[in-house]
Amino acid sequence: AAGIFQKLLDRRREVPDGIRARALMGKGAIAIRRADSMSAEAHYAQALVVLEASAEQKDDPALIGHAYNGRGVARIQQGKMQEAVSDLGMARIAMQRSGSLVDAAAVGVNLALIEVQRGHYAQALQEFDRAIAVFERFEVRDYLAAALMGKANTQLKLAQPADAAASIQRTDALSKSLKDDDLA
Repeated sequence: AAGIFQKLLDRRREVPDGIRARALMGKGAIAIRRADSMSAEAHYAQALVVLEASAEQKDDPALIGHAYNGRGVARIQQGKMQEAVSDLGMARIAMQRSGSLVDAAAVGVNLALIEVQRGHYAQALQEFDRAIAVFERFEVRDYLAAALMGKANTQLKLAQPADAAASIQRTDALSKSLKDDDLA
C-alpha cells in the first residue's frame, strides 16, 4: 500500500489534490500502524496543507476531517495531548459539517480515549455514550464494540464493576457479528 501511495505522490501534477491528500493520509495511516507517529503526523500535516489550498475540501469537508483526525491520533501516540484535542475538535466539526455522524462519533471515541489518559473519566464516559448511541442508531457494530470496550475499561477505572460487566456483556453479544476478527 505504501508503494502505491508513493507512486501516486510521485506523479505530482497529474494527480488531483483530493487524491494526493488521500495518498498522504494513507501513508499516515500506515505509519500509525507501524508505530511511527512522527512520520504519521508529518503525512497528515502535508495532507492538511494540500486540502487547505484546494477547493476540493470545501466540497468534501469530511476529507479534511479525516486528515485532522489522523494527525490527532498521531499526536496522541506522541503524548501531545493539547494539540491532539485541538485536531480532534477540528475533525469533529468537519465531520458534523459533512453530515457524517458516524465519522463524528468515531472522533468522539478518540476524544474519550484522551480523556481516559488524562484521568477525566466522567468526560470520557460522556464521549463514549454519545458515540455508542450513534453507532447503535446506524448499526455500526465494529465501532460500537470498540466504544463499549473503551467504556468498560473506563468503568473499571472508576471502580464500577457492575456497570463494566454490563458494557462487556453488550460487547460480547456483538462479537459474532463483527467484521474485524481481531476486534472480536
